[in-house]
Amino acid sequence: MKYIIPVIVVLLLSASVSFAESKIDGKSLNNANVQQSMNMALGKGATSNTASTKMKNSEVGKGGMVSNKAVIQKSMNMALGEGATANTGAVTMDGSKVQGKALNNANVKQSMNMALGKGATANTGSITMKDSEVGKGGMVSNKAVIQKSMNMALGKGATANMGSVTMDGSKVQGKVLNNANVKQSMNMALGKGATANTGSITMKDSEVGKGGMVLNKAVIQKSMNMALGKGATSNMGSVTMDGSKVQGKVLNSANVKQSMNMTLGKGATANTGSVTIKNSEVGKGGIVSNKAVIQKSMNMALGQGATANMGSVTMDGSKVQGKVLNNANVKQSMSMALGKGATANTGSVTMKNSEVSTGGMVLNKAVIQKSMNMALGQGATANVGSVTMDGSKVQGKVINNANVKQSMNMALGKGATANVGAITLKDADVSKGALILNKAVIDKSMNMSLGENSEANMGSVTLE
Repeated sequence: MKYIIPVIVVLLLSASVSFAESKIDGKSLNNANVQQSMNMALGKGATSNTASTKMKNSEVGKGGMVSNKAVIQKSMNMALGEGATANTGAVTMDGSKVQGKALNNANVKQSMNMALGKGATANTGSITMKDSEVGKGGMVSNKAVIQKSMNMALGKGATANMGSVTMDGSKVQGKVLNNANVKQSMNMALGKGATANTGSITMKDSEVGKGGMVLNKAVIQKSMNMALGKGATSNMGSVTMDGSKVQGKVLNSANVKQSMNMTLGKGATANTGSVTIKNSEVGKGGIVSNKAVIQKSMNMALGQGATANMGSVTMDGSKVQGKVLNNANVKQSMSMALGKGATANTGSVTMKNSEVSTGGMVLNKAVIQKSMNMALGQGATANVGSVTMDGSKVQGKVINNANVKQSMNMALGKGATANVGAITLKDADVSKGALILNKAVIDKSMNMSLGENSEANMGSVTLE
């Protein structure tokens, strides 16, 4: 057996393609087929790649193409050590420029990808871009298929990505597309500050220029995404922006069916079919749109200060000069937040310390049918088809056209608040010429708050 293992490792390393300081004007194709095999890297900063493509300080010229169509079946890829990285059926770009095409069509079946260690990262059927640029006419596309597989990252600050696109310090003037298909699979991140992404796009310190487009059309079926740990975050069929600027389009059209998204830990956050904008700017002409569809699914956040968002848009410390639209469709689903100060949002828009400038618009047209939203805990807040503004400034338009049918919203706990089809303004500034409009429709639904000094608002506008 001691002679067999080294042979397997060599074969698996050759099943991946790596570029360093290269320029590709032609085609680079990785069609590797890996079956019933194991690839492992051990040590601080270790990296393990199976059927993947890695680009560093490289360029894909106009007409050039890098394609990863690897097939991985009944195999395992593992990286162990502080800062370890494990990639299965993935494309990784660092300091690179794409003017042509970078495509990931990997097919992962009944396989496992794992990274263990502080700051560990595990990527399955994903694209990771760091300090990279997608030029005009350039395209980065992820159409990976993941079936009956597991992706796991364990360790403080661990990150697990499945069927996702991650951008850090990158610029997009062309197109970044995520059409990943995740079926009967599990993605998990365990550790303080852990992050688990399934069928999602994550942007940090990045820019989408005029004419640029970032589109998430991931399909997630009968799958589970989980993050466990203090401050943990789990994203399923969602788009997350942090410190980014949008002058083009960022669109989320993810489809989540019969799936579960869960995060456990103090300050934990669970997002399903949602868009989160933090310390970001949507410039004139820029559009951030959420058209996610969530069916027969569950979103849950457990822990003090936990937040659960389903089919919602959340803005924190951001500026809108263009448009932020929420057209999410939530059917027969449940979103729940449990813990002191917990918040559960379904088909809602939440703004904190943000600004909607003249000409800017925030519109909520979410549809919620036969669904339940619940927040349990002292000071808990539950919002369905609502717009909530805290410490924000409005010079443009904030409109709520949510449609709530045969649904239930509940907040339980001392000082709990339950809002259905409502607009709530707290410490907000609505300038002359600005418009706050609530046209929510509520049909055969129930809104309830239980607890001392609790409050329930339905089809209301509250100013505080």
